[in-house]
Amino acid sequence: MQTAGPLIIGVLAVALLILIHEIGHFAVARLFGMRVKRFSIGFFKPLIEWRPRGGETVYSIGAVPLGGYVAIDGLGPEDEVDPEDRRSYANQPAVARLAMIVAGPLANFLAAAVVYVVLFNVGFPAPVSTPHVGGVADGRPARAAGLRPGDLITTVAGEPVETWNEMAREVRRHRGTQIPLDVRRGAETVRLLVTPDPRSGIIGVTPATRLERTRPLESVGAGIATAALSTAGMALLIWHMATGERSTEDVSGPVGIVQIIIDAWREGWRAILALVAQLSISLCIFNFLPIPALDGGRVVFLAIEAVSRRRVNRTVEGYVHAAGFLLLIGLLLLVTYRDILKMLS
Repeated sequence: MQTAGPLIIGVLAVALLILIHEIGHFAVARLFGMRVKRFSIGFFKPLIEWRPRGGETVYSIGAVPLGGYVAIDGLGPEDEVDPEDRRSYANQPAVARLAMIVAGPLANFLAAAVVYVVLFNVGFPAPVSTPHVGGVADGRPARAAGLRPGDLITTVAGEPVETWNEMAREVRRHRGTQIPLDVRRGAETVRLLVTPDPRSGIIGVTPATRLERTRPLESVGAGIATAALSTAGMALLIWHMATGERSTEDVSGPVGIVQIIIDAWREGWRAILALVAQLSISLCIFNFLPIPALDGGRVVFLAIEAVSRRRVNRTVEGYVHAAGFLLLIGLLLLVTYRDILKMLS
């Protein structure tokens, strides 16, 4: 029962972020006059569906609420397209098609910015610059070494550190090697031995935070700037993972996200809101990846069209996106399996 609350909050938060994403696609499609056949939260057989009287769009909730989609006439390779039908996606100008595709991820970015604006108004849990430990992750080297929330790390492998960035940089220099940490704990100083992860160099700690409040007008700029910085940071992290500079061990699937939500739940509602903003940014970045079946994959096809000055065969594009969808399902199952192994260990 202790996990019921955060689990419900997590499911509702993810469903809301998916809804916001699909509303972005839907709104821009309607703005350009495209015909929307279905607006669905979830996939496979609909559990609930309805069509407003006089409307052309069917709204539904699928049996597996792990995603969503907006079915626009002329977008699918199986759709028959009348060359004279200006409301078909296939007959829209490239600018309109591009705007509709990127509207979903941008909606998630804006949602994150709004959440950050709220947090800056009520008090934003900003990380401190000193090497004070705020959280210690289960199953990580820091937990095994005996680090606790509230500890102040003063030296790493004999080197004095005064900021969190200095501490993290020094720890990463010794990846895979056991090193001593001098830690101030209350009135005493203790020495702990820790072995940073051999690949990533992390030990599994997060910085302590303090509440920062801004004036209402200033919070708007601060919220947008924080969303932009979070987006850039996450994009850089994905790039480092793709190039092998960072481990993919921290990538979480649905099971791992549940554990993250439980941890945030223990820290309070501000931590929950901050996590929702991060999840929204993650959804934005993930959908922009140049993978078939994702929005980024469709942008790649639009870029090919712009360079070659000819449309890619719709059937070929459809097969590529279908293959990409199967790949994503496989990756989801793999990450979920790994999350379960982490929990069992």
